[in-house]
Amino acid sequence: MAIVTSACCTSLVTGALAVILLLLDPIAWPGAHAAPQGFSPANLNALIRKAPAGSRITLPPGIYESGIKIGKPLDVDMAGVRIANVYGGKALVVVEAGSGPVTIRNFRVNGKETNATRSNLAAFRVSGRSFDVTIDNAHVTDTALGLMSGNRGGRLHIRNSFFSDIGSGKRKGLSHIVYAGSIDELTVENTVLQRSLRLGHLLKSRAKQTTVRNSRLLGLDGHHSRVIDVSCGGRLDVRNSVLQVSSNADNSDLIAIGVETEANCKRGLLPGDVTLVGNTIVFDRGLRDEDTDTRKRQNRFFTWKTAVEQLRMVDNVVVSPGGDYVFEEAPGGMLRDFNAQNEVFLSRRRGDLSPAVDTDPTGISL
Repeated sequence: MAIVTSACCTSLVTGALAVILLLLDPIAWPGAHAAPQGFSPANLNALIRKAPAGSRITLPPGIYESGIKIGKPLDVDMAGVRIANVYGGKALVVVEAGSGPVTIRNFRVNGKETNATRSNLAAFRVSGRSFDVTIDNAHVTDTALGLMSGNRGGRLHIRNSFFSDIGSGKRKGLSHIVYAGSIDELTVENTVLQRSLRLGHLLKSRAKQTTVRNSRLLGLDGHHSRVIDVSCGGRLDVRNSVLQVSSNADNSDLIAIGVETEANCKRGLLPGDVTLVGNTIVFDRGLRDEDTDTRKRQNRFFTWKTAVEQLRMVDNVVVSPGGDYVFEEAPGGMLRDFNAQNEVFLSRRRGDLSPAVDTDPTGISL
């Protein structure tokens, strides 16, 4: 059942009448058609097109053949909605909106039940000039990519969400969990990004400002690349979060700053301004019994190619099998003074963390 409520104070009589008729006859949903066997008959995109800009719409629960496209300001509740196929060869949920906020709530998907497991197909694809999009309470597993955005500015906020096992069905290509293009702001809050399985970054961002709060970015046992890749430089602020590098990671960096070519950065390469405060950071590369001393000393906090505007690292708990060696790495040995402001342990157990390698250091199981 879908209930559309206009954002303005007055309601149109025709709109109210339409809702009443729809409640009386489920087959009367706008654009209803004879659905293929096993799929719900409602036309979700027709409902979205009819909803007034700025309103809130609750889509009717069910299993739908096709994904959706949102092209105007809306607040869309997708609780109970399951989608089998991507929209327009892009994603299960496509947002192409540049004026006014879009919020998508309560979307759950197991990519294995969809066709979004190959190439660069994603759960969410967001684009539009200077968009303002919030993803709230999403639960996404096993898609080829988790979320991908465009490159024409805008703000993207991911909160209270869970992304896991991204790339499990891919045969080639990288499986980034969140990939933000050249936008103004990316915020990840109270969210889990875990287990990229095909050498993708857990969080790749070309945004001018990337903020992570109260979140867990976990490689677990995945075959991932970096935990965070701020490709074009800019501001990165990570607080009260957990960052874990898998023992299977193919990259020794925790974080990269400004490693893209300038041609790939629409605003050019920006100086790096990085703040890491109150985090738990675990390098599981090197913690296995069979790891050599050389491997234990390969971990590093940063590959930092752009200019350094500021680096602040305070009150972090760091597990590094190579010890303080991670603080001696580039750029220019600038981390050497930071080991006194952060606690460094040679093992998870010494840091009073969950001892099993390639698990959540906090001991939380999801």
